Amino acid sequence: MPSAASSADALDSGRPADNAAAAQAEELASRVPGDKLARHPDVRAGVLSGRGAVELWSGHLDEAAGVLEAAMAAETASGGKDEPAGCLGHLALAEALRGRLRRAATVAGQATAALTAGEQRPPDPHPSPAALVALAWVHLEHYELREAHSRLTQADAALGVDPDKLIRAAAWLAAAYGGLAEGRATAVAQSVGRARSGWPVPAWLDHKLSLVQSRAHAAAGDIQAALAAAERARSDTSVEATVTLAHAWATGGDTMNARRLLAPALAALSGEPDRVHLQAWLVDARLSYASGDPPRGRRSLTSALRLAEPEQLRLPFVLERSWIGPVLRRDPELAHAHQYLLAPALRHDQLPARQSAPEQAASLAAEPLSEREREVLRHVSRMLTTPEVASEMHISTHTVKTHVQNICRKLAVTRRGEAVRRARQLELI
Repeated sequence: MPSAASSADALDSGRPADNAAAAQAEELASRVPGDKLARHPDVRAGVLSGRGAVELWSGHLDEAAGVLEAAMAAETASGGKDEPAGCLGHLALAEALRGRLRRAATVAGQATAALTAGEQRPPDPHPSPAALVALAWVHLEHYELREAHSRLTQADAALGVDPDKLIRAAAWLAAAYGGLAEGRATAVAQSVGRARSGWPVPAWLDHKLSLVQSRAHAAAGDIQAALAAAERARSDTSVEATVTLAHAWATGGDTMNARRLLAPALAALSGEPDRVHLQAWLVDARLSYASGDPPRGRRSLTSALRLAEPEQLRLPFVLERSWIGPVLRRDPELAHAHQYLLAPALRHDQLPARQSAPEQAASLAAEPLSEREREVLRHVSRMLTTPEVASEMHISTHTVKTHVQNICRKLAVTRRGEAVRRARQLELI
């Protein structure tokens, strides 16, 4: 029977032939009598893990996440610990790429913990490359570029031990967006070139690489190249590519062509990921402000901000800072309402004045945090897992958990992510 390992080997070679291998494995597993299969749930876990990897390779992110979740459930039922980190890593990356950042960070943390959980084998010092790339995506979307770079460096080292062309290309895609956020068009071009080099890039990944190329060309003022890159991605009638093409026209100052493309894209957003909705609203806001319609511009920008809140997306606004900054200088109320999301997109002199709210602070944090608790919170805000925080601070995981419990109690929240958001609102970190 084709195994998950054989699927991984084929994926590394960059061949889509695993679809047949995975289907054959599922067919053979289906022939196993139910009572025997029930006694060996690890067989089903392995088949599902391989199938999930194939779905990820194919860019079917929703399907990949569903199959990998099922694989982990089967793995848990089997009580086995053979491949949890690899399966969790692929799941974390699928979640990150489809915009579920909180879930991606949680699963990536589980992948890291799984490496040292086995009692019958020595700890593996090499984390899952896919989990590390997923964490890099999370940090990147939060505009935590130093942390994202650190994770990509770790992923590069892990890929040296466990090569995987798809995961490496996903890492280069993340690096390209990092270069875009820093305004380094050359770095974007280099990262895109390396992602495509030496293998037949899957269509969905090539599509994403063309989109980041378009954004980089537009930022550099090469509108014709930006239009050409977006047109390449648009060959599959992608709504996201159409929005990116409208963005290129808008950047070049051609409002009429931008509106011509954006109007049908806005009408076709149903069923698209939230990030595509967000990008479309940002282009609409930009065009509205530029054409002298501030009320519509504000409504569209507010819609984009509301979409960004659940996953705390900051990167999309950083990439639009050239026009967002001046707009928010004239609209301090909107800037202050979403200050955490918008702060990286604004210069220091564009930030709204800090509002003193001692009563609110007192009600949200009745008991002040100790310096040690603040240090724990700073590490938690970087999406570090409990073992990673313990390692950074040279304390036990039990002590970290105790600190987190105390932080949540003092900030009147129940979850780590809520504690981080509350602490940022109170300017504690």
